[in-house]
Amino acid sequence: LIVLELHKYEADVEELVESAQKEDKIENKLKDIIKAWDKMKFDFESHKDVPILAETTEIVELVEQHGMDIQGMLASKDVAEFKETVEKWRNNMKTLDSVIDKWKKVQSDWKILRPIFIESEDIRAQLPEATVTFQRVNEEWRELMIEASEEPGVIAAATADGRLEKLRSFEAEIETCNKALSDQLESKRKLFPRFYFVSQDILLTILSNA
Repeated sequence: LIVLELHKYEADVEELVESAQKEDKIENKLKDIIKAWDKMKFDFESHKDVPILAETTEIVELVEQHGMDIQGMLASKDVAEFKETVEKWRNNMKTLDSVIDKWKKVQSDWKILRPIFIESEDIRAQLPEATVTFQRVNEEWRELMIEASEEPGVIAAATADGRLEKLRSFEAEIETCNKALSDQLESKRKLFPRFYFVSQDILLTILSNA
């Protein structure tokens, strides 16, 4: 150290050491995040012989936590060495957040509408076009869920090619079925006026369990 005369460059050395320590901290935190997601898997349960997502609270909380950690890394000037990997994981967290949100929404709507469009002869007869649309969604949803249950790793399941787009497509088609059903529900309300005092979601739940 004396031969190198580092004592003449104390400020520069301190800055370099501090930067190296921050890089080390970023690298270790990044390794922890990657390791955590390598182990994380979706849990599934069976509904009408179709595997569906079970509780995702722990996963959602981890997405939020690691999302903030990654934003903190990107705000640091010492992230340059790992920026490409950090940005990749920022995108993973964004994708995962969007996929879980759409997945749970589609799953909830599917569970409510399935008995109505698959098992109700009355609705099937009165809404033939919506029934055909829902039947197609039902089959494709079943295939997607079987595929996901066979590859339950969270990152792999969420970032599978075309998964988010497929869920958005399901959401749009289910919304079309919902619109047709909403119009049909008006006739139910006219027959039983008390239905005017319950929300659309509750009325759908009542009819789906009737």
